[in-house]
Parts: sequence; structure tokens; C-alpha cells
Amino acid sequence: HGSGAALPPLDACVRSVTLATPDRGLVTFGAEDEDPSLFHLVRAGLGMFGIVTQMTLRCVPAHNLVERTYVYSRERAAKERDELLKKHKHVRYMWIPYADAVVVVVSDPEGSAEAEGFLPQEEDADRKRWRFRPLVDLLETLHHERGETPRAEDVGRMGFGELRDRLLSHAPLDPQHVRRVNLAEAEFWKRGHGAVRVLPSDKILQFDCGGEQWVLENCFRTGTYAANDGTDVSYLTSLLEAIESQNLPAPAPIEQRWSAGSPSLLSPAHGEHEDLFSWVGIIMYLPPEGMGEAGAREDISRRFREVYGPLHYKMGRQLKDPAAIHWAKLEVPEDPEEVRAVREDLANKYPVDIVNYARWVFDRKGVLSNSWVEALFGQPAPMAKGGEPKGRNPKNIEE
Repeated sequence: HGSGAALPPLDACVRSVTLATPDRGLVTFGAEDEDPSLFHLVRAGLGMFGIVTQMTLRCVPAHNLVERTYVYSRERAAKERDELLKKHKHVRYMWIPYADAVVVVVSDPEGSAEAEGFLPQEEDADRKRWRFRPLVDLLETLHHERGETPRAEDVGRMGFGELRDRLLSHAPLDPQHVRRVNLAEAEFWKRGHGAVRVLPSDKILQFDCGGEQWVLENCFRTGTYAANDGTDVSYLTSLLEAIESQNLPAPAPIEQRWSAGSPSLLSPAHGEHEDLFSWVGIIMYLPPEGMGEAGAREDISRRFREVYGPLHYKMGRQLKDPAAIHWAKLEVPEDPEEVRAVREDLANKYPVDIVNYARWVFDRKGVLSNSWVEALFGQPAPMAKGGEPKGRNPKNIEE
């Protein structure tokens, strides 16, 4: 998801799928069906309707991407966002709390007009040390403040992710400390402004957060590809203002991506292809076992679940077209009132009655169900007699 403003999420690349269902055996659904609406329901079905035994994907030839990384001010990132989304096949922003810096990463197929003239640069050891210097200097400062002396060979072997983990572990919930780390990270990225990489597309587009972390990602409509209504930037502006005014220990980055709409009924980006959706993820890193103070991992988890995550969730709910949470990041709350609120949000966003009807048809006894599904969707259920389901109704669902 979120690989490009003109590209739908991956589920839209599924052209047919065969499910082994508990009550109807093997059933095949496809985009070429006379009525593909049921296919649009099950292809992002979260495993609720059957076990996938076969799938046909629409693919493109393997190719290289030319990636360029820049650092913009927040104002420039907001101003040039539309131009970048239309010019480049792949765009992502990494906003840095407490720093006027947005890491802008754009990628285009090798050989395309947009990638012409950009060649990967060789980086010698001296330049690499210079680029990492802001992070290394801060780590050495922190050790000196504690009366410790880091071993030079240890620091020299650390990559970017390991350095950030080590820096944050000193005081992961101290807002002033996290601000220092974010500012050092911003300087690190600035020293790599204009960097070029040429690699296979799967290497460029892969998600690699490194280590362990808490992540909460939402998805919301921001107009259309032709006419962005500005919700994407206004949301980030408001989120950053809330983080900085409340002095939250929010590490970098807040990652933002864009995608087209998907016809899949359970996609957070459900809509027309010309619709534009923004995906925004917040993060808190857990220090590796044995690093940092005792209990730090539990304290970070608690702060994320009780403060940072709910801020992101509630702000998304307040949008004119409320945001949906990425399914893989949606946790069942412990508070029964919060569970009811989440279920209400899901019912407003998705055709939950149709989902439960399809579960009743294909898995009446709940063989494929679990506590997460039941907490958020309830039990499989037939349609009320004479009732009409909300949303798009897959016709002839029992046939």
C-alpha cells in the first residue's frame, strides 16, 4: 500500500482467488465474474471467509528504480507535494517531529524521463563518517554526560538504525532527549541530501523499520489524484502541532505515503481509482533486550497505547471523511467502551453486515474466526428477514 499516488494498494492487483471454505468447499472468485462484487469483498477478507489455495496476481516485468533522497523544510514539502506526486511514480515523506525537516524520497523506473541523468554516487569512508557524525557526536556526548566512554570500534560498526536505537535508549520517554535525537537525525539526512540509489524495485520499496517498534498507521481520503483537497498536509500539520504542543516523546519519522483507491470493500483505501488516499504511520521504538533501563520496553508500550496511539486514532476520526486504521496495526482495546467505539467506526466505514452474512454462508460455525475477529465484527449472522444490507450488496451471495 502507499507506493504511489496513481497506484492502488496491492490487493487491487489480485485478479482471482480460490478459497477453501468450511461450508462451501473450494470457491473461486475473480475480477471477470459476471458480478465481481463478492470478489471485491473476499480479496481483502482478512482470512475470515476461507483459506487461500490459489491466487492470480497482475504483475509487471522486474525492473530497477532510481531513488533520490532530499530534505525539505515543512513549508516546501507542503507546497511541492502535488507536483511531486504527479511527477514521480513513487513518493514518500518522512516528517521529523521538533525539526523543520521532511525527508522526501522519490523513485522512478530506470530509463524513464524522470530518472534520466541520475547516477548512484560512490561514498568513500571519510564522507560516510562525516554523514554519520551528528549521530556519533550525540552518542559520545550522552556517554560523557553519564561519565562513560564508548568504545570507538563499537560506534564505528553501527549502522543508522542501531545508532538511533542506542541514542533513544538513553531516555526514550524524555521529550527533550527525543528532540535532541530527532535533530541529530535531521542533520544526518541533510548531509545525504541528493543521494541516489539504483536497485531492483522490491529492494527500494520494501518496508524496513528495523528492530522492534510500536506502529499505528491510518489511511484517509485526500481528494482525488487530479484535485488533492489538502487533507494530507493539513492532517500532518495538525498532528505535528499536537505532538509539539503536548511535548510528546515522538521519535522520527512520521511516515506518509499515498495511493489510489481500491475496489476491495474491506480496503482502508476503498474507493474509485481516481481517488487519492494518504497513509500516515507513527512509531515508537523498543530498545533491544538488555539495552536501556529496566522496564523501559513496558513503559514505552504503555505510553504508545495510552497517549501517542490514541492521539493519532482520535485525530483521524475527526476528519470529514474519517480515517481507517491499517488492519495489521489495529489492536483490540482493553476498555469495553473503546471496543464499542472501534466497532462503531468499523460499521460506519465497512459493510459489516455483509461481512458477517458472508461469514455465515462460508463459515457458519466460525472455524476461521478468532478473538480479534469476534471482538471487532461479532458473530457470523444471516441477513435480517426482509432486510437490506448497507453498502454495496454482493448479489446472490449464497449461490
